[in-house]
Amino acid sequence: MSKSKIIFWLIFLIVLSGAGYLYGPKAYKFLTRTRCSEVKTYSINSIDARFNMTQEEFKKYIDTAAENWNKIYGVTLFSYDPNAKLDFNLVFDERQGLSSEITNLEGDLDSKKDNIEPQVAEYERLVSVYKKKADDLNKEILFYNDQGGAPEEKFSEIVARQKELQNDAASLNELAAQLNQSTDEYNFEVGKLNSTVKTFNSTLEYKPEQGIYASGDERIEIYFATDKDELVHTLMHEMGHSLGLDHTENEGDIMFSYTSDLTEPSETDLSNLRLICAENVILERYRTNIQYIRQMLLEKKTSASS
Repeated sequence: MSKSKIIFWLIFLIVLSGAGYLYGPKAYKFLTRTRCSEVKTYSINSIDARFNMTQEEFKKYIDTAAENWNKIYGVTLFSYDPNAKLDFNLVFDERQGLSSEITNLEGDLDSKKDNIEPQVAEYERLVSVYKKKADDLNKEILFYNDQGGAPEEKFSEIVARQKELQNDAASLNELAAQLNQSTDEYNFEVGKLNSTVKTFNSTLEYKPEQGIYASGDERIEIYFATDKDELVHTLMHEMGHSLGLDHTENEGDIMFSYTSDLTEPSETDLSNLRLICAENVILERYRTNIQYIRQMLLEKKTSASS
């Protein structure tokens, strides 16, 4: 070997050693990277005003969901960063609209009920007073009839009381008509509420998901938020998807495909998360590419033979 070649290889080994010393840890970290090696940061992008929720309130729900995942796994999986790529959005859809309508109708019904009930109670009290006055007058009339008639002064008093009862009866009939109109209106509102609830339930039947995770855009959209625990559950569910978790078949899991008010990951959720976090990203990408190449070659072979 010539002297120049020896010098070249010595320089190459020195450079290689230096590069290994400087970049070895980074290379090792890169090659051994898993889905959970780095903290997944999140931000808030948009909130539809019809949810009546501030950004601070929405962030508290997301932070709770993140902490529930962090706590169960024992390391920080999620952390807030206002500039993070993974963003959360409250998107108003039919379900939220129907839910708001139901809430408003229930509020109107409660108000009407609170207004009608005292009126009905007062009407019943007046009817009771009327009946007693009428009974007392009838007893007095029967008494004087048995006596052969009432004195002139007493007769005039009885006639006046009869006219008073007639006026009371007319007032009661007018009040009854008003109450009937009010109760008809109340019953109409009840029917409207029941119809809206039926539509709402039908909508939920065909749209069980309350949110989605769009992996390509690193975007989480929440469509429906009426209950605190349900919202936290939905947030955790979509955050689970962002980690790579799939749906499960157990109703007690966060990753079950239907929403509940559960906010603690189950043993199944934790077990699946551990498997996900143990996967090597580089190896998984390599396996995926190999499978894709094999599939392409197989399709090409099949096409050529036919």
